[in-house]
Amino acid sequence: MALRLLAPVDLLPLAAFAAAKAAPFCLERGVALRNECRAEDRVLADGEALQALLAGLLAEAAVLAGKGGALCLEQQPACEDRARLALRIAGAGSIELQDLARSFRRSAESLGAELGTAEDAVWLELRQVQAPVPQPEAAAPAGGTASVLYIEDNPSNRRLVATVLRKAPEWRLLTAADGVHGLAEARRLRPDVILTDINIPGLDGYELLRELRRLPETAAIPVVAISAEAQPEDIARARAAGFRDYLCKPFKPAELIAALRAARVAARQPGAG
Repeated sequence: MALRLLAPVDLLPLAAFAAAKAAPFCLERGVALRNECRAEDRVLADGEALQALLAGLLAEAAVLAGKGGALCLEQQPACEDRARLALRIAGAGSIELQDLARSFRRSAESLGAELGTAEDAVWLELRQVQAPVPQPEAAAPAGGTASVLYIEDNPSNRRLVATVLRKAPEWRLLTAADGVHGLAEARRLRPDVILTDINIPGLDGYELLRELRRLPETAAIPVVAISAEAQPEDIARARAAGFRDYLCKPFKPAELIAALRAARVAARQPGAG
């Protein structure tokens, strides 16, 4: 069995990634998929391998459920130092569940995880690790500063935005290189505004927005989209999905700063979010 490098990872964004990637597969087969994961569990795992395991498990479960079936990904109580992720498959029998678990058991064991079945579910248990304690931020200078989390996989684009915001000292730039880590950073850092490219790996911009709106701690953060897709239908789709604004590449520095400022102001209005 191959050894893997294990490190602390946030379980919630990994579950969101797997559910988002499995959703089209489930839709094609007429299988309803719900992701009910909300707890802030942090586990010891190989993040990429765990993503692949969850995605594969969901795909096989959709085949097992069949047309008209239903899947639900959720967190369940476990031992004190363990975190349990369960996949409930409506109508699945115990023998079918055991066969499904057997197919993925070796992959789970390579992650230091345990895979088993109970009632109508296949469950995965991993070692839980303590999340870092958030550090209080330094007091903002007169006039206040705001943080913007920029989610973009292209380093050149990240450098460009950093250069633009250096001329706007009221903004503090935070970055993430893909949707999965972007979601984790949004939950951990609670930025004032999120700026995200649409075509990012992991969770794309639309999948990321759905997850941000689903979670209470990030639901009210305004999200601005940025993309090279500049057709009217692209802009209309983004606004209909709930993005606060949509910037087309290449953008002017003044456009970026104005969009961020408008998003921050709008978020402060009564009833915003």
